Amino acid sequence: MSKSIYTRSLAGLSAAALALVGLAGAAAADPAESPEPTTSDTVEAPSEEAESGAEATDEAGNGNDADAETPADEASNSEGDAADEGEAGETSTTESKVGLQASTQAAPDYVALDILNITDFHGRINQAAKIATFLNQFRSANPDGTIFTSSGDNIGATTFESSSQDDKPTITVLNMMGLRVSAVGNHEFDKGWDDFVAKNATTDFTYLGANVENEVPDLPSHEVVDLNGVKVGFVGILTEDMGSLVSPDGVKGIGWGDMVKHANAQAEILTDGDEANGEADVLIALVHEGPNTPDVADGEFSTLANGISEKYTAVFAGHTHIAYNTEHRGIQFLQSGQYGEGVGHLALQYDENHDVEGFYKPLVKTAGITATKSLDVTPDPEIAAYVKEVTDQAEEIGKEVIGYTAGDFLRGKNTDGSENRGSESTIGNLVAEAHLAQAKVTQEDTDFAVMNPGGIRADLLYKADSDGAVTLKDAAVIQPFANSLMVVTLTGAEIKQMLEEQWQLDKDGNVPNRAFLKLGIAGFSYTYDPAAERGERITSITLDNGEPIDMAANYRVAANSFLATGGDNFHVLAGKPIQDTGQIDLDATIDYIKNTAATKDTALQPKFNQRSIGIHDVKGNLPEGLVVSGTELSLEFSSLSFSAEAVTGGKVATELTCEFSLVDGDSLGKETVAVDNTVSDGADETGKATIDLTVPDLTGREGQTIALVCSTDLGDEVTVATGKVDGTPGEDPTEQPTEEPTEQPTEEPTEQPTEDPTGTPTEPGKPALPITGAQSDHLGIAALLLVGAGLASVGIARRQALR
Repeated sequence: MSKSIYTRSLAGLSAAALALVGLAGAAAADPAESPEPTTSDTVEAPSEEAESGAEATDEAGNGNDADAETPADEASNSEGDAADEGEAGETSTTESKVGLQASTQAAPDYVALDILNITDFHGRINQAAKIATFLNQFRSANPDGTIFTSSGDNIGATTFESSSQDDKPTITVLNMMGLRVSAVGNHEFDKGWDDFVAKNATTDFTYLGANVENEVPDLPSHEVVDLNGVKVGFVGILTEDMGSLVSPDGVKGIGWGDMVKHANAQAEILTDGDEANGEADVLIALVHEGPNTPDVADGEFSTLANGISEKYTAVFAGHTHIAYNTEHRGIQFLQSGQYGEGVGHLALQYDENHDVEGFYKPLVKTAGITATKSLDVTPDPEIAAYVKEVTDQAEEIGKEVIGYTAGDFLRGKNTDGSENRGSESTIGNLVAEAHLAQAKVTQEDTDFAVMNPGGIRADLLYKADSDGAVTLKDAAVIQPFANSLMVVTLTGAEIKQMLEEQWQLDKDGNVPNRAFLKLGIAGFSYTYDPAAERGERITSITLDNGEPIDMAANYRVAANSFLATGGDNFHVLAGKPIQDTGQIDLDATIDYIKNTAATKDTALQPKFNQRSIGIHDVKGNLPEGLVVSGTELSLEFSSLSFSAEAVTGGKVATELTCEFSLVDGDSLGKETVAVDNTVSDGADETGKATIDLTVPDLTGREGQTIALVCSTDLGDEVTVATGKVDGTPGEDPTEQPTEEPTEQPTEEPTEQPTEDPTGTPTEPGKPALPITGAQSDHLGIAALLLVGAGLASVGIARRQALR
């Protein structure tokens, strides 16, 4: 079987492709007939998923990457199919004289160059045969002037067809498609540097990484390719966020330098007139980083958009999984979306006889993105046959039934159905439970487990046609990264810090594009105050046995190797004592399902109880006010429901009841309010309720303990505060002589604005409930008793019947 296929007939060329090729050809024949240039052209995304997938910093070897939500071609695990046929976004082009230098020649002799690009392919080999035919049409029309490029993330986070065979199918398909040059993406390093080197040895294309520093002598910065006699220099650049995107242990000794600095250094090298270090007539940047919107001059990407050398004719971007086509500062910026759903095309006209002083830039004749689904072409037969072969192999591998589920386990969702990594989820908690159980097999003293949301790439859906059977393929699609399962030793205080770091800051102290990442957890629960200041939001941590966490004690926490070494900006985990369980995280999940849900009778049941609940004391009257008759309380609850269930119509909390009671169980009164399940995009605040209460008359209750316990109709139960009523009368201060106090000057405290879960400032001065972690096992049992006013005790409990 040939590894490279370059020529195919023009028969079957789509109207969209003809528009692109035809315009470029016409312009080459008679540039004077070119339409007037446009300054920018925002391209519609190839699919709905590409439009909504603008989430930055690719969570990771499996972490907070900008990777899109659901593998579009994994129907059994996807959030929805791609956009319907006929939707906008099939082809968009722009005619632009971007970077054209004036020439004194009356009839310049233009050379046509066709540069095609994909990005964030992630092993979607089912798209390859159609794309190959499309590429070969350009090659047939312009054999020596066409090149196929990528902006990275070709492998890693791939579909089961590829991941089940260690991504060999993806590399083989890209070789067959004639990929010539590619930037490295963060997912190229999912399994570490050594794994990348081994895979790179099997490619027919060149990986580039100009800003990959230190121990990487075999990774070139640029490649100069001769196209129709024009030397085109391609420079590869990788996101600087790599420290939070891949497992640190796998890339020790490797640095990720400043993108602009390295891109501009390469531009100077390739245009300095020194043939010894390589010279280029045209410069193209392949950048595995991108904006979150089509406005390249907005947000963090603006640093590159505004700083990259104007010698570059174009920047093919990636990483954020969106699609756009725009001009900025005389440079064409294109990003073709994700998964091979769109193919970017840049048609250039280079005047070999120009007499421009300085660096000459070619005419950008057309620039556009073609949606793969719109291509009316015959799939390349050789690639189609290979894809079928490896797909059949994967199907056989993936058919093994490993267990059963009785319902859907979903990732967090935003209002539009896209993935919300800031929301607690049933599948996040399930994976954490699996990792905790399996870590105990080799590390018996493991206490907890945590799971980063970016490591979960699909939902686990109930399949009625197989009575809920879960296959090996289902599990592999959910956790495609094959990280090691580790156990980290942390103090209780460090666990609190880990939870605080869900409100994200990068290594430089900046809030990243995903401002909040919600960990899946097992072995404990916690409460938080969303209105408190950064670092003070966690108000209680309670072990599953009902005991509060000991801030000074050591605990053993299971996590995948990416998270366990500080990935996804969970900095407190970096450098802590760590031990390998000897298991891969995917294998741990598979074994857990086999061990606990092997039959339909023992099928996995989704748990809709929250493991974290937000509580804000609006009036600041707790805990002291709890034991004072008539005290008015106002509490704001949040995160009472899962966002995914609110979006899909699943089980959500509808009522919140708060009750004053005595330790002997006598009720002193209660109030019930409705829960608002409006979805909170990007955060974990879905399921809100505000309840106003008045402490009942406590006359004659001296010496007794009162508790305020709140619960939902889903079974979540929180002891908000407890206190012992002290009836001892105080002395009349007017009857006692007192000394005149000496007034000391005090500084007026400066209130700082606090932030909500997404990092938005809120009003200052809102108190946080103290961290005690005490919990009651059932209504009316106080978790913490203190003589006098009492101390707030906040902990989540489950009603016994729902455990």
